Amino acid sequence: MQRLQEKLAGKLVVLAVDYGEGPPRIKDFLKKVPVRFTVLLDRDTSAATAWKVKVLPTTLVIDPQQKIRFVAVGDVGWDSQAVEEQMRNLLPPG
Repeated sequence: MQRLQEKLAGKLVVLAVDYGEGPPRIKDFLKKVPVRFTVLLDRDTSAATAWKVKVLPTTLVIDPQQKIRFVAVGDVGWDSQAVEEQMRNLLPPG
């Protein structure tokens, strides 16, 4: 996801949502897997419930109008050419 965000800088923003864990646990994880995008905490899992997430990991691509445009369940090669093209197709023209 980090590499995809870098390729689409200025056009795509990655926000990760950690499911049901507290700050100490996610801080430990981020020490091992540092990322340069924002990681939000869904401590009470209300966001996952609202988005009807049943399986982890689940990735949602949401447009500026907060409409879900793409859903991926499970592992995805976020820096693959196919996924990059799919994300580019979701971007507004220009």
